[in-house]
Amino acid sequence: MALTDVIVTSSIAVARKTPVAMSTLEPVYIEQTLGSQEFPELLKSTPGVYATKGSGGYGDSRINMRGFDSPNVAVMVNGVPMNDMEWGGVYWSNWTVLTSVARSVQTQRGLGASKVSSPSVGGSINIITKTIDAQKGGDIAYTMGNDGYNRTQFSVSTGMSEKGWALTLMGGKTWGDGYIQGTEFDDYNWFINLAKRINDNHQLSFTGFGSNQTHAQRGSTSGLTIEGWQEVKKYMGDKSPYRYNPNFGYGLNGERKYSNQNSYHKP
Repeated sequence: MALTDVIVTSSIAVARKTPVAMSTLEPVYIEQTLGSQEFPELLKSTPGVYATKGSGGYGDSRINMRGFDSPNVAVMVNGVPMNDMEWGGVYWSNWTVLTSVARSVQTQRGLGASKVSSPSVGGSINIITKTIDAQKGGDIAYTMGNDGYNRTQFSVSTGMSEKGWALTLMGGKTWGDGYIQGTEFDDYNWFINLAKRINDNHQLSFTGFGSNQTHAQRGSTSGLTIEGWQEVKKYMGDKSPYRYNPNFGYGLNGERKYSNQNSYHKP
């Protein structure tokens, strides 16, 4: 008898064994390196990856892999594609919670085989979140930085019970004024994972997370003339003219006005 094909798939590559050009960021590296950086900046030291702050607004970072921009890089969470269906890229401000719940991050450089039409010409990024491996216990953290940056966070995990159940919860808030003029932001993060270990080889895991955020943005200042830059320097005073935001100003009654502002929540 002729048997049908057997297809074995996996979303996690094994270092030194999986035959692809890949790199893995372990939990210890993420915890020691992240600080107040945004998620894409974790990959700055990864071969083939170029990460920048973008326009300087909160969550507006961008990633290039092997010279290809975001619409040509496949971004996955636990193997599930997250690229926007319209333009193919990723708005990292929608996924800021991943900095707190990532168990590991794997990058594959170059075109890779895919079960779906992911835009993986430049490469692939797979973010593995915490699950049944989380240890029992919890923590509370507070982070502060320049320009009014603040972040509070709590996380708690039951660990795996005798019946094979595990629950992990995380919540937090990030807010600040932004380094760039007029780029205030508020971000509420949440994460929940409920897992059931069936046996040594199988488990079921339900994961939900989101970032309810609002942040002001900055457009391009590349259209300024030399005379325009001279006026910017006068306007900014002691602050660097590179912090100037043409999309920010004040109303008649002194209220702050923004022409570019983003509010989004995509659980």
